[in-house]
Amino acid sequence: MSGNFDVYICEFNIVELFKHKEKIIKNTKLSLKEILEIFYLILKRVKIFHEDDIPRDILRKSYEYCKEKDPNDAVFVAAAMCLKAKFWTGDSLKDHLLKNGFTDVVSTNDLMKQYKYNVSD
Repeated sequence: MSGNFDVYICEFNIVELFKHKEKIIKNTKLSLKEILEIFYLILKRVKIFHEDDIPRDILRKSYEYCKEKDPNDAVFVAAAMCLKAKFWTGDSLKDHLLKNGFTDVVSTNDLMKQYKYNVSD
């Protein structure tokens, strides 16, 4: 994979990482120390998008895209809209967003296929 792109996360994503760290530890079988090292490496390489910078009209529009599936995702979609970037998510939310007219979305499977990793459909 080439490094020709920036990865942004919202401030709230940082909270989510630590909120779910026990589940991450359980699912990965890594130690707390290893998980914290990974969090550090991630946070060192991503750019932080400040949710307060999202204009209300964009937030309202993103809420309309997300409200039936998960309204909490609206802030992440809004950040992508502000950045004029693709929103990276799972297949289920991707399908929902596409159905509702938001097309700047890509799934992990899409990225894996694009970068030629073996994934099943």
